[in-house]
Amino acid sequence: MLKQIVCFANSRKPDGKCFAGKDIHDKNWIRPVSNRKSESLHDKEECIRRNGCKCEDCVPQIPKLLDIIEIDLAEYVGSGHQSENYLIKNEKWEKIGVLNGEIINEYLDFFTNNLWIDGYEARHRKNDRIPSYKGHLLNDSLKLIEVLSLKLSVVIEGADFGNPHKKVNGVFQYNNSNYIIPVTDEVIEKQYKPLDEGVYQYNSRGKRIIMCLSMGNEYNGFIYKFIAGIMTV
Repeated sequence: MLKQIVCFANSRKPDGKCFAGKDIHDKNWIRPVSNRKSESLHDKEECIRRNGCKCEDCVPQIPKLLDIIEIDLAEYVGSGHQSENYLIKNEKWEKIGVLNGEIINEYLDFFTNNLWIDGYEARHRKNDRIPSYKGHLLNDSLKLIEVLSLKLSVVIEGADFGNPHKKVNGVFQYNNSNYIIPVTDEVIEKQYKPLDEGVYQYNSRGKRIIMCLSMGNEYNGFIYKFIAGIMTV
């Protein structure tokens, strides 16, 4: 099945990437996945077709946020809260355009409640995870929202377990609830990880701040929320 998808997330996973976006026609979420256990994608699988491109001997050109990508998908494989998943085919992807930011409202998810379920959090974070025993209450794992303000918190985590490493968390408010959620957007991570520990105001340069929120599979008894894409329009 051929789909034309606006890229709202192309983020880091431990063993690959997570691509997600919305169909430009019906505005439904689509997350292309592989048949690996983790379902993650590799750069070669996301490679955009170019004239004369042979992906075994080139540097892959992968989608950027707001790119419109045409993808041939094999079948629907969504289940549980990750209801948006489709298995990829071994075919090159095609970039067919870039979304006009003036129509972003057509793609936003509007709701009046919390971001899934709140009240559970790991250290250094706020409302960032959901106990897996509440997973049956969830029916989706992707949301596209607008926030009026965003801060990025750079912290060293894991020192208590002998594995200190820097993490970048997004600090924001939505529907009167406060959130501190890990960022997996690689562009933002590369920009903020070299900085000293602290909280930094995200400079949108007067543009609107749009974020793609994603939830992963169950891990150690919890389902975690991530900021998989940060963009301005």
